[in-house]
Amino acid sequence: MTVRSCGHPVPRYDGNRVTVEPLLSLNAVGLSTGNTQSEHSVIVNGSVEPTCSLWASGDGTVAGVVEAAHVAAGGNVDLPGGVIGHGGAVVTAGGEGRARFIEAATIVASLPGRRG
Repeated sequence: MTVRSCGHPVPRYDGNRVTVEPLLSLNAVGLSTGNTQSEHSVIVNGSVEPTCSLWASGDGTVAGVVEAAHVAAGGNVDLPGGVIGHGGAVVTAGGEGRARFIEAATIVASLPGRRG
């Protein structure tokens, strides 16, 4: 295998190939970074702070906590740090959504096996 691009490897099940999608990696989304919008997949290694928003056209992963924030992705959303909504968090996934826990938040995701 020869790697010709940096990014996020994504297996495609229509043959024996792997494509590489561009990937934005952030330490956190908060007042210091501002709301974040990307035409690619996004990985946040920390948290998304209250009142902030993250939007990705690809997949979205937040390793830390999503706290009273908005997270949206055109693909899958993975939130291993969980969601503390305080009644104001909204998570939207064009694909599937996974979270360690969800408290007082609105979650919108496609049915498994369906996209878009």
